Amino acid sequence: MPKIQVLINEVKTLVKRKQIMESFAPPNITGLVYYLKDETVTLDSAKVSLLGSEIELPVSYMQYKPFSSVIINNVICKEGSKINEDTSIKTIKEKEVIFLYKGEEMPVEFKMK
Repeated sequence: MPKIQVLINEVKTLVKRKQIMESFAPPNITGLVYYLKDETVTLDSAKVSLLGSEIELPVSYMQYKPFSSVIINNVICKEGSKINEDTSIKTIKEKEVIFLYKGEEMPVEFKMK
């Protein structure tokens, strides 16, 4: 494919992305609870030979998992929730929510009113 056609295709993709971003109407965020919960992750036991005897040692560790919520139009939503046909919640951060809108990530800052 000629270089000019590659550039034209890239520009078309950027124009489409720009149109999607311009058509995004941010949902009305009325509250946000940012919380990380502890979760124990257990792995297979480790086998160790010690003085001719085999010992099994349990292996686990603590992991922090997001357990945040956001309030949109008086509805409590979690990560992965669909807001409408084209919009879902990808990530809830401490001061922003990242929505997935028609395949594009759309960050929206949360400000207390």
